[in-house]
Amino acid sequence: MLASDMNNREFTNPLNPDDLLHVEFYMHAPLDPNKSQIAGKAVYGETVPFVRIMRPGDNTSIIETPVRNDHKARWPQRWLAFQMKEGMIEGAIDVPGWKIEEWAVINESQVHELKYLRFSTVEQIAGASDAQIQRLGIGGLGLREQARQALKDKYQSAARMELETRDRQIAELSAQLLEIKAMLKGTAPPPTPISSVVVEQPAPPPPQSQPHQRHLSPEHIEKMLQARREKKEKRERLRAIRKEKKEEMLRAQAAQPKA
Repeated sequence: MLASDMNNREFTNPLNPDDLLHVEFYMHAPLDPNKSQIAGKAVYGETVPFVRIMRPGDNTSIIETPVRNDHKARWPQRWLAFQMKEGMIEGAIDVPGWKIEEWAVINESQVHELKYLRFSTVEQIAGASDAQIQRLGIGGLGLREQARQALKDKYQSAARMELETRDRQIAELSAQLLEIKAMLKGTAPPPTPISSVVVEQPAPPPPQSQPHQRHLSPEHIEKMLQARREKKEKRERLRAIRKEKKEEMLRAQAAQPKA
């Protein structure tokens, strides 16, 4: 007779009989006999949560059936652990951050334990309070320090890579700018292959003096032509104004009475 039996009026050392059973929740696609008979081959139904219940050591007591609400109520902690493992709890998968499954410091059993305690990311472990860490047991404080150090190393590595990428981009842009300036001046040196070997050669004779030639861009030439056109139009307007004034003076003189 169990300690929780109705005959135990004092209810001394109560024990839940369900704790003596082996209970395992798992995902399973059951065989559909009707569809299998019609198709002439094995046809399986939709994958749904199943539960396996048995007395330890007794293979004849195994019960395998789809999960019902009473199963969830009888073994709530095991059902919760199963949900965390399968990612069935709403919002557990969408927590932003470094997933604990990707953290190489912990093993699979620790991942299940942390998920059961609602830890989904390394950031959550690093920022856990002392009260939360106590639920992880003796190694909780050490695990929190490892998480903090891992995040520090990760962020430093990411910052260093970002700086190196930025410096490389700045160097490339500077080289391109120098090349463009040299091309505009008409003194761009020929490209030198990286694997070229430097060979000493006699100095070339001094170049003969040549008149300096200006290299003008198309935009500069267009501005010069536009300025010349504007200057010519201004002279023509002045010439027309002078001609008009001269004609007015002649008309005025002609209109005066002769003495």
